[in-house]
Amino acid sequence: MNTIQLSKKMINEQSSKPKPITDRRKRKEMTSAEVISDVKQEKVLEEVVSISSTSTSLVPKEIMKHFKKGDPKFYEAMQTIERPCAMFEESSPPTIDGAFQSLCRAIIYQQLAGSVAGAIYIRFLGLFPPGPFPSTAGVSTRKAEYLRGTAEYFQSSIPENFISMNNDDIARHLTSIRGIGQWTVDIFLMFYMKRLDVLPVGDLAIRKAMASHFDVTPAKGKLLSGDEMVDLARPWEPYRSVACWYLWQLTDQEAALQKAEKLKQKEKAKKKKTAKKVIVHKCFHSKKKKKKKKTKTEKRTATKNADNKRETDNYKKNTETTL
Repeated sequence: MNTIQLSKKMINEQSSKPKPITDRRKRKEMTSAEVISDVKQEKVLEEVVSISSTSTSLVPKEIMKHFKKGDPKFYEAMQTIERPCAMFEESSPPTIDGAFQSLCRAIIYQQLAGSVAGAIYIRFLGLFPPGPFPSTAGVSTRKAEYLRGTAEYFQSSIPENFISMNNDDIARHLTSIRGIGQWTVDIFLMFYMKRLDVLPVGDLAIRKAMASHFDVTPAKGKLLSGDEMVDLARPWEPYRSVACWYLWQLTDQEAALQKAEKLKQKEKAKKKKTAKKVIVHKCFHSKKKKKKKKTKTEKRTATKNADNKRETDNYKKNTETTL
């Protein structure tokens, strides 16, 4: 199914659909538990996310030399990432059809965790054909409108030379579509168009990662501004897309390490708590046993004393009777 056919299907099914629900609670995205529970084939998700397990060997040597010279600290950090850089994975040349699909994917991923967005995206693809568009895939009403607007644009307004345009011209065209902002454009340019010098200044994770890497402390409650990010990233030019990809990987790696450390500490605390309970249990039973032994001894002593007293009393009584 090509772009025009897919676009027409989107538009026709959306126009024939009843009025969208206005209740905000019902318009919310599906929760991660609801979405992930429906995804049974992990291999499909891996194909969408493009997970691999090789090293930085895909990155051209001249680019690695550029980072080694311009930012040695970052170059060392890059060596810790085992995944291949997605910017250099083999892919087909960009096309209008591919651009449309890539933008739909970027819209679905907006403001969602990667695992949840990936699950929704798989379900969304499963709707074509057949299936109603697109609420059953877990896409919100608003994002459905964005996807429909993108389909309309690609059906009627996309320039023939779109693929060969420069970054600024592509951004100008795409941001005219409702629901597509600069972040979506940047992700599209980086991962579909494979443009190597894109800096997504609107990405929260990149802002935080850059502040951490360059040891910059923004004002309290604030993040790095776009201008500050551009200045800091000058040593990475003209490969800022590559640097940002590694920043995302480093952020995920750090989060995974922190999670592992938390689990380790939790397990350690659990073992410590269990050991403490065992000690308390042993002490309690030890005291109880000692108490029981002491009570039995006292009972025997008391009985013996009582018997001795009885014998003494009987002896005195018998003596007095004799006399």
